[in-house]
Amino acid sequence: MSNPNPAPFRLVVGRTYPMTGDVTTLAAIVNQSPKHLETRLGYAEGRLKDGYSVLFLVQNVAIEDFIWGDQTRFSGRWQFRRDIDEYVQRVDLLRSELGKKLSYDEAKVDAELRDFLGKQRDKLNVRDGIGRIVKIFPNIQNDKSKVWWQQYPNSKIGNTPQWTISRVKDMICAANVLPGAIYQAST
Repeated sequence: MSNPNPAPFRLVVGRTYPMTGDVTTLAAIVNQSPKHLETRLGYAEGRLKDGYSVLFLVQNVAIEDFIWGDQTRFSGRWQFRRDIDEYVQRVDLLRSELGKKLSYDEAKVDAELRDFLGKQRDKLNVRDGIGRIVKIFPNIQNDKSKVWWQQYPNSKIGNTPQWTISRVKDMICAANVLPGAIYQAST
């Protein structure tokens, strides 16, 4: 059930905001209920109950401007590895896999990783259609009394791409989605 007195939206439709943080594709968010979107993107339950804003990335992204996050099932880009009994960043696991594949030739690994990240950069620079890059900005702010993984659990729905924009980029507020509503963009 939605809050009968939700907080006012913090962003204004049509205004551009300098932002960092996690982004995904329009295909991942369109026509999704807030509850399903929380599960898909890795938000704690109830985080979108008071509505959210949808922002479109409008500024170009270079390889140095983002961190590849693989999928939202890896909260904070971390994956638990039972074989070593610890969490590892997805990009480090990718580097390790490339190392094995390329006989640990560092120059080849670096070139292959740079090529892979170049393809990811190209995805981040899509500005139309269902591949467009978007950010969800919940109306409910972070809870400072909780650690990040409580607010952003691993998604139980795989195959939702994510990247972290690590350098400030302009994003335009495309919509404010009311509590309980579904974002339906024309693609």
